[in-house]
Amino acid sequence: ASPSPPPPSASPAALSIEFQVTVAGGSYPSEVSWTLMCSGALIGSGGAPYSGTLSAPPGECTLDMYDSYGDGWNGDQWEGAG
Repeated sequence: ASPSPPPPSASPAALSIEFQVTVAGGSYPSEVSWTLMCSGALIGSGGAPYSGTLSAPPGECTLDMYDSYGDGWNGDQWEGAG
């Protein structure tokens, strides 16, 4: 009898979570930008208005929010749901 083949590698693909992101609502959207990093990888970036679907692995994420004029987001909101 021939030997059994080795079992398949036990490295499952990393699961990702899809979620909808919307950025809108402010007085000066041209000043707004943002980046989303998860587990050391850039997941998404953009300005306002923005609407799209992003995908990220489970884990720690960092959302950096910028305003080119320096006076805050003036009512703009970043919303992620999924």
